[in-house]
Amino acid sequence: MKILKKFLAFLAVLLAGCTAALLPAGCSVSSAPNGSELPADGIVRRSVFQDAEKSSRMLTFHGKSGEFSYVWFFDGASIRAPSDQNLKVDLSDAGDSLPGAVFSSDLIKIHFHEKHLIQAKTTLRIDFPALLNAQKVRLYRKDPGKTERLLEAPLNQGKRSSVTLPVSDTNGEFYLAAMDPSFREGPSKDAPYRRDGSKVPSAGVSSGRAPASG
Repeated sequence: MKILKKFLAFLAVLLAGCTAALLPAGCSVSSAPNGSELPADGIVRRSVFQDAEKSSRMLTFHGKSGEFSYVWFFDGASIRAPSDQNLKVDLSDAGDSLPGAVFSSDLIKIHFHEKHLIQAKTTLRIDFPALLNAQKVRLYRKDPGKTERLLEAPLNQGKRSSVTLPVSDTNGEFYLAAMDPSFREGPSKDAPYRRDGSKVPSAGVSSGRAPASG
């Protein structure tokens, strides 16, 4: 009996080693399960969405991008045509303006790695690294030659700010602007504000001094 147990244990190790040897470099046997942290590559396998579709359960996946964190929510009952999904999201400071479109002291660029999001009722919660001086945000998509406002959403305020957004299309460059006291949308005659609260001087405004003479 002891010999048989040792043989079975050896066989299990051998099979595991063979399976690992057949996988391409960088691949793993399992994908991110429901409610877990996303793997480094952001990939969630088709089988996870298939299981959620059958059981009609909610899927949640947690990720981080620098100081930001985010959570995906997929309504399993609404999933159609499951497929592998790259749910990695890059969130970064975009300065304070989209030229000719919007100005905000808190402007965030959102880059989705997945360009063909599955058909499902999907939302994305973004957690900011700090508490924002605003009650709402606006989401924009920037395409060549134009910037389109997509929606306005309330901020959830606690120890830090967060916002939950419906997501159906991930193609393009997306920006999230806090509607704080500095917020301006579209060309404005009023000088916008810097992050420190001071106004940016308008071009062509004289300082009041006479030009230096030669």
